[in-house]
Amino acid sequence: MTEDGITGEFFEGYKVTFPMGRYDVSVYMTKVYYEAWKYFRDAEITDVWVEEVKLDLVKFLK
Repeated sequence: MTEDGITGEFFEGYKVTFPMGRYDVSVYMTKVYYEAWKYFRDAEITDVWVEEVKLDLVKFLK
């Protein structure tokens, strides 16, 4: 896998979901970016759900 999480036809990384006001925000991150984000994120973001994903690029980029 490359540093950007893209291997051929797939994106591999994490789906990170956290509440922001009335909504849940989902962000897709590469493994490298997530490792940095989890230590330097805003202190107000405490409820975080992390799911490891492998997504087909055709569906992901539409």
